[in-house]
Amino acid sequence: MARFAGHDEAAGRLTSEQFDLLAGQIELLPTLPGVAARAVAAAVPQTDASGDDDLVALVRCDAALTAMLLARANAHGSAGTVGEARDVLGPAGFRAAVVAACCVHDEADTVEADLWHDALAMACAAEALSGPFGCDGERAFAAGLLCVLGELGLQAALPKGSARAADAAAGGGETLDNARQRILGTDAASFARRLAARWRLPAGLRDAIWLHDQSAETIRVAAADADLAATVRLARAAAEQAHLLHPGRGAEHDAAPRALDDLAVQFGVAPEAVHRVVEQLEARVAGLVTRMGLDRPASHRERIDALTAAAGRLAADNAALHDRARQAATHVDALSCGRDLAAACRPDASLPEAVTALARIVARLSGADGSAAAYGLATDGDTILAVKLEPGTTADARTARRADGAPPAAGERSVVLRALLAETSDLAGWLPPAATLHVPLRIGDARDSDTRDNWVGGLFVPPAAGPVASAAAPLLAAMLGEALARARGTELAERLARACTALDHARDALAEQKSVAAIEAMASGAAHELNNPLAVISGRSQLMAERSDDDRQRRTWTLIAEQAHRISDVITELMNYANPSPPRPEPVDPAALLCETQKSLGESKESQAAGLEVDIQDGASRCRLRADRSQLGEVFAELVSNAAAAGARTVRLEAESDEFHDAVVLRLIDDGAGMDPTSVEQVFTPFFSDHKAGRRLGMGLARARRYVELNGGRIRLHSRPDAGTTVHVRLPAAGEDE
Repeated sequence: MARFAGHDEAAGRLTSEQFDLLAGQIELLPTLPGVAARAVAAAVPQTDASGDDDLVALVRCDAALTAMLLARANAHGSAGTVGEARDVLGPAGFRAAVVAACCVHDEADTVEADLWHDALAMACAAEALSGPFGCDGERAFAAGLLCVLGELGLQAALPKGSARAADAAAGGGETLDNARQRILGTDAASFARRLAARWRLPAGLRDAIWLHDQSAETIRVAAADADLAATVRLARAAAEQAHLLHPGRGAEHDAAPRALDDLAVQFGVAPEAVHRVVEQLEARVAGLVTRMGLDRPASHRERIDALTAAAGRLAADNAALHDRARQAATHVDALSCGRDLAAACRPDASLPEAVTALARIVARLSGADGSAAAYGLATDGDTILAVKLEPGTTADARTARRADGAPPAAGERSVVLRALLAETSDLAGWLPPAATLHVPLRIGDARDSDTRDNWVGGLFVPPAAGPVASAAAPLLAAMLGEALARARGTELAERLARACTALDHARDALAEQKSVAAIEAMASGAAHELNNPLAVISGRSQLMAERSDDDRQRRTWTLIAEQAHRISDVITELMNYANPSPPRPEPVDPAALLCETQKSLGESKESQAAGLEVDIQDGASRCRLRADRSQLGEVFAELVSNAAAAGARTVRLEAESDEFHDAVVLRLIDDGAGMDPTSVEQVFTPFFSDHKAGRRLGMGLARARRYVELNGGRIRLHSRPDAGTTVHVRLPAAGEDE
């Protein structure tokens, strides 16, 4: 597994350039054990044709293997599917690449089954939906499968930070990608885009992976292949609708997910066609898993046997490849410099790749010593990205903070470092000892040494290589400047994608604010216009009921009075929702409050919660939060009442502290009937209720969310039919002295 050597996970967020470096260091990703063992066995076929077909079928079921094979193939040609990767690499190279990818992991370096299943569900859905968009089914399958590429990469390279982000999101206070952005410095989709660019995946495939959670408008504007990206976006929604995505990777937005029908219409696809895919998707995934034998875990013995069998076949392939490499060795030196130039000038080359290519070029220009270092300005203008090369070693990359002031000129290393870096110790002992001369890289007129606008980086070379490096500096500066411009464009594109998502959330929030304002205006008008007539109706009907001697008439007058009171209560409820009392926060024991709420509801003759059991977990008894006790009690009452109405027998309260937000996360889990996706989508919408007979006004959960947000918290709900409901409530923690 790759680990970024220049970063301590406990140190916090990484910069954009550090993520580029991290993506460049990842060469292997964790595979599913069952796929890996069977792929190794299939790499030793009886006949090349049938064996390779079986191997392709297995590899395409694993996101990590697919990504690594495409990366290997795109280093030599162009491939967007596993089959195309086989054609580029050839039978022997393809088999060797598969075995290498499957055999280097420890037993613990395997992908979690939930993530693999999510990938397979999106892949099958994308393949099924490729027809309406006119996309190639195999390429759509690969794009859907690789939607988890960013998660695989982050879990492999930053395991501790990824685990912290997952724990923070599990508390219900923020989405998983928001937690990654806050803790790590990026989201999974953006990191997947960097990996895909680093591995030279086709632009259409890369954008489909990156934009698989974006709106239709964003996809039309930003995707190189809008049809493929739309196929994958709709496939993700279909897999979510079919309940085949693991919780936490389903609805990642704060607001409710768009209805599948609306999304299909936006992409010009008949909703009926999408629903057919949803209905058949579970069987489609299960059939593929069974057909490939992936539902039968491979034993350790089977894996060892497969490796042993593969060794003999690959030895012969390796000997043949060695002969070919020896024949080509005479041409390597002549082409190496050109290769490095091409690598720096590639349209999809990242800034670290360009700086590394420059370091290689300068090392070759240095002659026999081969020691050199190159650096470039990062996109923020305040960070230096440096790469060094020494004979017999691989490229080593570092980042450091640059000093304020004018860029350094040519000169001796120690003087330059003081002008270049905020802390000279960051690179002083790291640079190659022989590389003592600094050659600045500037775009345009080199005489403009006092301006920062044209300075893009520099070189550290042995003194003997100084004249050659200085002569090559204008060309190298132009190459580095192009790479820096591309890096800035990439960062702007990622910011734009995040801004589009934030804009969608802001639109939803604005619509909700308008709804609340409309309800307040309606309730105020109704109270002003109706309360007096209702009071007259109620008073007169009560008076008539008292005077009437006829039982039937008395019941009629009483009913009129009761209904008048009900109308008045509805108006009062609307007013309380639209204009609630300001909260009066105080320390609250959530476990005790929930027990009090359940007891109060149980004593009510009209409550369905009389027989409901409340299970308080140990952690909940130790947490204290800060909120308005009365308003939080109403929140609990609504949640418990809804659980009882859904047929729940038990409500379990779990709680844990969230040190990142100085908050307490509550989880109320019931074993009731659960809700369908349509109900979940609208559950916090005012006036919504899924109770057909004798339904209430439909303000209960809307009011509960209003109270939670007034107290500085957030509330989210997850539910599935016949699987109960889990409500996440995050509220500020009480102080230690309270």
